[in-house]
Amino acid sequence: MPVDPADCPPRLRARPFRGWRYTEPDATDVLSALMQRALSSDEPTGLPAVASSLRDWRERGLLVQDPERNFYVYRGEFEGHSVVGVVCAISVHPPADRVVLPHEGVNTSVVARQARLMSAMSGQPEPVVTVRRGGRPMRSVLGKLLQHAPSVQFADPAGRHSVWRTHEPSLVRALETVIDGSRLLLADGHHRHAAYRRLGHRSGLAMVVDDGEEGLRLGAIHRVLPSVGIDAITATPGIRVTHLGSGPGRAVQVHRSRRGEAPADTCRVSDGHDVWQVEPSTRARDAAPLAVPDLAVSRLHAQWLPRWGVPEAEITYVHDAEEAVALAGSRGGLAVLMPRPRINAVFDTALRGELLPPKATSFRPKPPVGLVLRHWPTGADEASPTSGPARAEA
Repeated sequence: MPVDPADCPPRLRARPFRGWRYTEPDATDVLSALMQRALSSDEPTGLPAVASSLRDWRERGLLVQDPERNFYVYRGEFEGHSVVGVVCAISVHPPADRVVLPHEGVNTSVVARQARLMSAMSGQPEPVVTVRRGGRPMRSVLGKLLQHAPSVQFADPAGRHSVWRTHEPSLVRALETVIDGSRLLLADGHHRHAAYRRLGHRSGLAMVVDDGEEGLRLGAIHRVLPSVGIDAITATPGIRVTHLGSGPGRAVQVHRSRRGEAPADTCRVSDGHDVWQVEPSTRARDAAPLAVPDLAVSRLHAQWLPRWGVPEAEITYVHDAEEAVALAGSRGGLAVLMPRPRINAVFDTALRGELLPPKATSFRPKPPVGLVLRHWPTGADEASPTSGPARAEA
């Protein structure tokens, strides 16, 4: 008896595509700057410049399309750490399908900007970054390929970048077998992925990374609160505050010390001179529910910031702890140094369909913008409105 397609659960599909690449890597810096200009405002400024530059680079041969559909294997090497991922076209699914799992919400105006940029470019300029957990490691499939010289290799201030292109049938089939049907955690690119759906794209540019060897690093993003003092925190019910020392550099020293690494539900705060540990002592009776009870970022945004009277617009997000402490010292207020989240906690949260607060995670490293693009200047691509995911072509 034939199976009704409507009875089949949604399933991820990953396919090779004909990528566009720069013959001169320096052009990626120009593209990145143009994209940032185009995305910096709700007004569609900068979009004509992006489209014009792409057209000019195609005509001059600085941007060329591969003749074959490839999987693009990327390795980035950064300060002693390397990451390996497969850049491909993945089927696009709504969050309700539980196939590509977001862990943060999106801002609708930013999604609209991303959609306008993709429309102006007639393409997808950079992959969303996803994490795949469990199953056969992709590294076992890629072993022989990575022993050969890469198709492209270059260095920039961030690190060293290598790309292998493959359309060899047996390797393509092996990669499809490993990735197809996976559940992917959306690590970076929530707004780009939402723009795929907004535009009705059937497939989207993505980099798939295993969560094990040569995987992404998960870091924290710190907060600077300009209008909060330690007295307000100490007076908050359900919070225990412990003084950890004072002096120049003490806060960063405590934060970076492995021996003194904070528990997952604990953060450190500093005014630029003193540093305190802030942790829950009891669960306040009227406290808001937490997406992940043992993550400090959930507790901070759901329970503590409302009690301290801090609106979202007042928060400054900073990736570097030393910069956050210096900012608090110069502006007044406090730097909130967040512990590094556990990737399993983030993945499990996404599997439950729950979202973490904004800027809860920092997945690194990411491939540079323009490493490989999906671009269809003549409209010859599958990314037209459709009723559901399908096989990714061109």
